Amino acid sequence: MSKQKIRKVLRESQHQQCFYCGISLLEEEENIDHIIPRFSGGTDDIENLALCCKSCNSTKGVKTLEEFRFAMRLKNSILWRIISCPQAAELERLGVLLPMASTHVFHFEQAGV
Repeated sequence: MSKQKIRKVLRESQHQQCFYCGISLLEEEENIDHIIPRFSGGTDDIENLALCCKSCNSTKGVKTLEEFRFAMRLKNSILWRIISCPQAAELERLGVLLPMASTHVFHFEQAGV
């Protein structure tokens, strides 16, 4: 399937919204993301692809969904830009940092995409 056809299918199934945060996307703003990164064994199959905004794409990078969820929880806390995700996770594991209160819910989980 061509990239244009993949974009069209994803655009229709996601109602032109970012898979992760839900903002409306213009065609020129769309990024194709591997839900399970190729780095972690993800494939180029359409079931593993999603359209997302630049902000979500750059924050997610090669993170798994759970690593991305943790990053978004950190991004929404006062610790953002002070410590990294791995540092926050280790401090949380050691009990030095209390677990962050909220669990981040992605748009696709709320919308059932």
